[in-house]
Amino acid sequence: MFEYKENFLSPHIIAEFDKYCALNEADISSDEAWNSAFTRDNDNVECFTQKPTDAEIRLLKDDIFNNESNPFYKNMFVRNLCVSVQKYPQGAVLNAHKDRCVGSITVFLNKEWDRDDGGMFHWADDDAEGNGYCVLPKYNSAVIVLPGQENINKIGQTHWVTEVLRADPRCCIQMFIWGEGDPNNTLYEETNT
Repeated sequence: MFEYKENFLSPHIIAEFDKYCALNEADISSDEAWNSAFTRDNDNVECFTQKPTDAEIRLLKDDIFNNESNPFYKNMFVRNLCVSVQKYPQGAVLNAHKDRCVGSITVFLNKEWDRDDGGMFHWADDDAEGNGYCVLPKYNSAVIVLPGQENINKIGQTHWVTEVLRADPRCCIQMFIWGEGDPNNTLYEETNT
């Protein structure tokens, strides 16, 4: 199940991540870091990933776990977060796919973004025929996927990101929540979406 939440992180925590909204030398190419179906196996513009410092990851986890207004308040899954900052340059897309994990959180970092900039987050409600959703990547808003105890580590719903049209990269904090087992169990599936 997808959920959208504005003001996901405390203001002083999201401000710690503002510096990541530019491409730089510390970025890792998606051609090296992502599943090859997203990059090497097609003509998509490469994206970039940067890992926050351990101290920043601790701040993030503490804020999510201890903030009473956060949907993950006192949720023990937070300790199993894998965190990166993803950057989608102009022309980049993220193909329709499904993930396999306990849950995920995408927190948007761009302070100004509108529909004309592209980079919209879409997902399809696989349980209800024809229903889909579209989210503008608004600063400090989050798309949360938490399937519930009965669906842990099942394949999630179809989602994708439309082409980024803006010259500045579309940036987000991407967190995957892992239960027990292999934290590298993401699964790419081609869809007709």
